[in-house]
Amino acid sequence: MRSNRADVQRQIALAVARAYLLVVSQKRVLEVSENARVTAEAHFEYSRIRHDGGLGNLVDVVRAEQELATDEGIVESSRTALVKAREALGLLVGTQTAIDAEEPSLATPPPLPQAQNEAESRRTDMQLLRDRLHAAQHSESLNWTAYMPLLAAMAQPFYQNPPTLTFPLTGWQAQLLLTVPLYDGGLRYGQRDERAAMTMEARANLEGGLRQIRSEVRAAFDTAMRAEASLASAQRAARLAARALELATVAYRAGATSNLEMIDAERRSRDAAIQSAVAEDGLRQARLDLLAASGRFPDLQQ
Repeated sequence: MRSNRADVQRQIALAVARAYLLVVSQKRVLEVSENARVTAEAHFEYSRIRHDGGLGNLVDVVRAEQELATDEGIVESSRTALVKAREALGLLVGTQTAIDAEEPSLATPPPLPQAQNEAESRRTDMQLLRDRLHAAQHSESLNWTAYMPLLAAMAQPFYQNPPTLTFPLTGWQAQLLLTVPLYDGGLRYGQRDERAAMTMEARANLEGGLRQIRSEVRAAFDTAMRAEASLASAQRAARLAARALELATVAYRAGATSNLEMIDAERRSRDAAIQSAVAEDGLRQARLDLLAASGRFPDLQQ
């Protein structure tokens, strides 16, 4: 069935899109992790130079080196996750190699009422439910054929050698066979009831599907709005954490504080930046879900 094939294509396209966004997200997390490692490395080098010059203590050096080792471990984990994400994307696309991804440009979602209307007409899963209902109704409309007489025609040539008085050498014969069903043990009535039940089931599935997609669109809108607010908060937290790290660095180099405050600021800045990257991915995923719920992605009508 054509609608069934289109729905499978839709599901595959959504899986590929989510894998694509995962690659983008892992690249962003890796970038943040590498920046945190650079900061930790600079802190370690500064602590070591101070210790070698007799201005610092060994504890500061060990703490800085421990934070550097932690950041290096996070970087390697991020690289592993990125490799797996690229391989998964290549597998879904059907290539023999890993595939990279760049920042996507997602379409602007429509307003809520328009999204619900478009979802009912554009989504392939809804078209599949409609086709199934149409097929069940068409099958039920042919119930009358089970009560009609059956006329069969058959013709065949023949060859007989030697011929006889009743059968010449060559010829042909034809016959018409009329069958009038009188009693079949209730088979036709059972088939009629079965077709009616299939029609009712298909209609119930369609009505349930309509309620489901309306709910999906409303949930996707709410999720997208909250994802935007979450991203704004995460970005603000990342900026404040970066500012706090700058102040802690200045204070540490001026000798006003120990490197405990600086290490704590490094961790908070790194965690906030990673959380911001995760929030960015959450917003992209939410917008993709909204486009998918409204039937605008993938656009199989093009």
